[in-house]
Amino acid sequence: MYGIFVPVKHQEVRFDSANGKLRISKASIEKIIKNKIKEIPNLTDVDVDLKILGKNRQAKMFISALSTEEQNLHRQGENIKRIANEQLAKHLSIPIKKTTVDLKPNLNRGKVKVV
Repeated sequence: MYGIFVPVKHQEVRFDSANGKLRISKASIEKIIKNKIKEIPNLTDVDVDLKILGKNRQAKMFISALSTEEQNLHRQGENIKRIANEQLAKHLSIPIKKTTVDLKPNLNRGKVKVV
């Protein structure tokens, strides 16, 4: 019974125009967003997981990263969310259902284990 009501997951976004069709894979979109977020100087280990759901192809995004700053994580998380949503909505015209940002302070910065 559960399988009937689960929204369809898509692996690509398709755009149709008078000039032809364009398909962009989910992995490409994740890479675009990941590279844009990596431009923020104090972030490391950025990971983006994107799900494209339903017939309207709405996006659900989960972003995780480590920050070298231990303060203002909330403000930095909101900035990451804004940048990611901007990439999807304005540049790729993909509607956004939900964006979740998991930002943690990097407590192991600069520690190298020598064997």
